[in-house]
Amino acid sequence: MNRSRRPRGPLKGPDLESEVTIDFVSALRGATLELQPQGPAGSPVIVRIPAGAAEGSRVRIAGQGGPSSNGGAKGDLVLTLHVTPHPQFSSEGDDLHLDLPLTVAEAYRGAKIKVPTVDGSVSLKVPERTQSGSILRLRGKGVNKKGRPPGDLYVHFLVQIPTDASPRWASSSTSWRSTSPAIPGRTSTCESASLTARAGRDGAIADAGIHAARGPSVRQRRRPSWP
Repeated sequence: MNRSRRPRGPLKGPDLESEVTIDFVSALRGATLELQPQGPAGSPVIVRIPAGAAEGSRVRIAGQGGPSSNGGAKGDLVLTLHVTPHPQFSSEGDDLHLDLPLTVAEAYRGAKIKVPTVDGSVSLKVPERTQSGSILRLRGKGVNKKGRPPGDLYVHFLVQIPTDASPRWASSSTSWRSTSPAIPGRTSTCESASLTARAGRDGAIADAGIHAARGPSVRQRRRPSWP
């Protein structure tokens, strides 16, 4: 039995693929880009990047692809997004992470400081006796994608030790050391002196102590800001 074939209608043109790089802040907040097509002909293409776009996300722009071979609609333009890293912020799903430097005084006494977020700076209370590596969560200050609850911002505190040879700082640190409680698992000052006294019998131990004491100084980091 012969079946008559239906005549095929116009075919859609092929999709075209391209890549575009955007900065970290634009990826979080969303952005509108104007792309200039290759070649002398053609008008600029307006592309809207949704808020919360991640590395490797793909955006489809209808009707901006290749032409049809038999009078059909043009294909689509498919963009792969690349996001440049931020010097202080990083993302993990819908959550953001921020390394926040603190001075020794701020960490010990507590402080109120400004913290940059996607929606602008907020005031954050640093608890007294904050340790380097402590984490504080700001609810709802992460990535805000349409149709889902916003993520959180995790602030990682980094306590910075002064690197200058200030006599005032040296005097303060000496008085703190004399009144500070011992840390479990750490060699005390007296034990360290005893090891140094045995340098003649075991040069390796004294050598290790010298190298540990002369380790590289900590580079001071600036308080982060949001463009």
